[in-house]
Amino acid sequence: MPLISSSSKRLVALLVAAGLAACSTGPAHVRPVVNLPAQFVVEPGSADWQARSPQGFASSEAVWTAFEDAQLTRLLTAAGQGSQTLKAAEARYRAARATLQISEAGRLPQLDSRLKASQNHDTGSASSASLSVGVSWEVDLWGRIARAVEGATATAEAGAHDLAAARLSLQALVAQTYLQWRAGMAEATLWQRILEADRRLLALTHERHGIGVVSGLDVAQAETQLANSEAQAAENDLRVRQTRHALATLVGDPALTLSVETSLPKIPATPVLVPSRLVERRPDIQAAERRVAAANAAIGQAKTAFFPTLNLTADAGLRGSHLARIASQPIHFWSLGPSLALTVFDADARRAGVSRAEAEHEAVVAEYRQVVLTAFQEVQDNLAAAQGLTIQAAHQETAVSAARRASAIAVAQYQAGTISGMDTLATQRAEQSAEIQSLRLWERRMTASVQIFKIVAGEI
Repeated sequence: MPLISSSSKRLVALLVAAGLAACSTGPAHVRPVVNLPAQFVVEPGSADWQARSPQGFASSEAVWTAFEDAQLTRLLTAAGQGSQTLKAAEARYRAARATLQISEAGRLPQLDSRLKASQNHDTGSASSASLSVGVSWEVDLWGRIARAVEGATATAEAGAHDLAAARLSLQALVAQTYLQWRAGMAEATLWQRILEADRRLLALTHERHGIGVVSGLDVAQAETQLANSEAQAAENDLRVRQTRHALATLVGDPALTLSVETSLPKIPATPVLVPSRLVERRPDIQAAERRVAAANAAIGQAKTAFFPTLNLTADAGLRGSHLARIASQPIHFWSLGPSLALTVFDADARRAGVSRAEAEHEAVVAEYRQVVLTAFQEVQDNLAAAQGLTIQAAHQETAVSAARRASAIAVAQYQAGTISGMDTLATQRAEQSAEIQSLRLWERRMTASVQIFKIVAGEI
């Protein structure tokens, strides 16, 4: 006699077919719409639009070669290997992949084995024993498992984009911090020149005071300027050291060594302006969109709670009066049957579950749109900064050149006794201020360039 009858086989086939034809409950995912201009505007108030495609790069690491700095390239490589922030992001992505595997396991039957023995309390001997294998399978008629897999898949994809965004953000932060350090080192060199000039002026003032040409007021003013310069030089030195410490933490190497360059890196040319639709290729935006898909799948999963759950179970095994008889004189047994389970009353818990899923979906849709809008603003702001700061830098270079000439003339006139020490100090302060402002503009331009290249790297 066969273990499974033909009627049972037909029932199994019918249930399997029903499972394979399972419908999907809940709404289909649609990417949220964000109204954005077709392209980025060149400058505020301009009607001139750029429609060209962005410059391409082979990888997010390759984009930073535009800065033509070998030390920066080395630091980016070190950060990719030693950053604990990046390691944490990688671990979270692996956890999301594992969650997806758990969800996918729900599609397949579950197999378990059982060994059972009962004992007679009067005699102390085993009165019966059984060894069985059971199979259970939830027929996914309403798509509950499919929706769970869909949500876990979207979450895992969001994790992949989060990892890419974390890597890109780390690279941009390393580049920005390194360039801040370079600016600080350049400013330290500038302060050394300023201190030398202040000391020369103080020595000249002492000399003139000694012969009675100037009063003690001139000496006190020159001493004040030197002391102020020394204080600001010390403040910049603190900034340089702290920036270096931050850079060492980013790359995961407390013993980081850096080579000091005498000249500043050149500012790379701004990449071709990109169409605004490409903003949505950024990994952080992609991650936000995948979370919308996961939340949408959760709505469908919540709605399946209104439908009955169909489970198919099968057991087969051996039974005997003693454990030893299972092998020598076994009695075969099997069972097969479906079961339907449906919650009849739950005080609207299922309806509340759907409402919660829908509200969470609305929240992540709003978050997605905000991420897109913020990204668009970031692009516009940095493009405007790159353009505006370039214009400022050109004027600032003119100011530096003029201030240097004025300072040289003032010192010569002070030596000749035709102007006061106050006028000389004022022209020197103007020169110092112009040169420091020029350095700060270089740093701001580099920061804008880093952000623009980060955007370009996110679009490949």
